[in-house]
Amino acid sequence: MTIPTGRATKDDPLAGHFHCSARERAAFEAGIKLGSALHQYSGTPFRRAAAPTIEAAIAASIRSQPYVVDAKATIVLPRPTGDGEYDYHVVDQHNLRLDVLIDYMGVQVRGRIEYLDDRAYPLMTLHEIPSGSSSL
Repeated sequence: MTIPTGRATKDDPLAGHFHCSARERAAFEAGIKLGSALHQYSGTPFRRAAAPTIEAAIAASIRSQPYVVDAKATIVLPRPTGDGEYDYHVVDQHNLRLDVLIDYMGVQVRGRIEYLDDRAYPLMTLHEIPSGSSSL
């Protein structure tokens, strides 16, 4: 499905601002959601017991955005330090894993962010993107 270039559609009044196919737009939306969540929540302090609450809040925040069907956040817990009051951690690119499912005008795309230790890099990838005439 191709979005008419320069024209809004009934389903997306902002489509005219995006000169791309629905497939490309779905991929774009996945990338925006992942990148913004990583940067928005980096630095959030948490204790081990609160990690599930932080994960749920991040996922709920992502799900509130346009075209998001589902989202999951996972914090990879570090080893306990045993420092009592000082035993807290922060969300960062090393410990935050995100999965998002986007549906833009019937085109579904799964995106993921995970940290690659061997590259020291938080990699954002697309999964289950449908084939189409446009290459990504």
